[in-house]
Amino acid sequence: VTVTYEGKTTTFDVVVNNVEESGIVVNTLPKTTYFLGDEADFSALSIKLLYNNGTSTVIMDGFTTTGFDSSTTGVKTITVTYGDFFTNFDITVKNPEITSITVKTPPTKTEYKPGETLDLSGLVLSANYDDGSSVEVTDGYTYDPVDLSTPGTKSVTVYYDKFDTSFDVSVMAYADYSEVEAAKTAAAEKLAAESDVLTTDSIAAINDAVNAVVYDLTVVDQPTVDAMAKAINDAVANVEYLPLDTAEYTATVDKIPTDLSIYTTDSVAAVNNAKAAADALLATGDKRNQAEFDELVAKLDAAITALDEPPADYSEVDALITTVNNLDTSLYENGEAVKAEADAYIEVINANRGYKISQQSEVDAMRDSLQAILDKLVEVDTRVAVFKAKEGSTTVISGRYIYGLKEKLTK
Repeated sequence: VTVTYEGKTTTFDVVVNNVEESGIVVNTLPKTTYFLGDEADFSALSIKLLYNNGTSTVIMDGFTTTGFDSSTTGVKTITVTYGDFFTNFDITVKNPEITSITVKTPPTKTEYKPGETLDLSGLVLSANYDDGSSVEVTDGYTYDPVDLSTPGTKSVTVYYDKFDTSFDVSVMAYADYSEVEAAKTAAAEKLAAESDVLTTDSIAAINDAVNAVVYDLTVVDQPTVDAMAKAINDAVANVEYLPLDTAEYTATVDKIPTDLSIYTTDSVAAVNNAKAAADALLATGDKRNQAEFDELVAKLDAAITALDEPPADYSEVDALITTVNNLDTSLYENGEAVKAEADAYIEVINANRGYKISQQSEVDAMRDSLQAILDKLVEVDTRVAVFKAKEGSTTVISGRYIYGLKEKLTK
């Protein structure tokens, strides 16, 4: 390569090499965890073929793999070969491990009378492994003692290996109050979450239904107990909510100008859209929506604040400014003075270019003031005097010049 600068030259050599393949690396790893006896799954494997110029190409197939063996546990190295190149990655072969146990078949006896002994005959557990398989377990488990002396639903916890699961048995001497307790929990959660937005009557209805529960009824009275649960659930389901607080909304709506015609179309549309959104929620919402409603009211207030008037019409003022700019001061006795005064006032006008249409009268006043300045102009007298020489006079009149004595001239 020859380099020339200001008449001087020098040279240097460059080497141009062929682009050649230089190696491979793993681009996308396939499945790398296997269990004993699994078959290889390298469907997701892809490699990069590297070139000596720093580029690479993703290869999805055409390579081979060796080294897979799931007959024993441990870390196995897989070799990927493509042409003359190879690379490696590791897989792990492991024994399946229990991840949880569940009840596959409950015990034959799940209903007891007070004082009976727990009997888990017929219980079948399922030991669930991380390879997706499961094994039935009918013995070798332990369980916590359970007090069956009182009526109700009892939870039995069973242990196998390092895991546990549970199931319920019932002592049937007394009615089942589980639905009542569930209903009371739902009622308590309802009151805790929404007491500030519920009507007084709705809160009273829930409390009355909860307080009406009578305990220690027998199984014979189960329908009565179920009716208690239903009464609580009905009270929760049929609650009524306080209406939205509209004081801020009303005050904000009162801020909307009566005459919107003086504002820009876009800013008026923003007010109308914001009010429509607030009105829509007002029509369907309740006290639960207060925060959302307040946000919509705030947006309406912001839209009102942002109402924008079109600019005032400066066209007549600009026409007078053009007149000033084009003024030939030589045609007026006071041309320079009036021009200077007009230019100074034009600076005042330009400093007040931001007036809106509601301030048009102020713009018109500036127009009138500038016109008043121009009205001060006094034109130069352009009348022409014509002189003639008397008969016998030696006065000479040549063009615009008169030579001689003025008393010998007649006008």
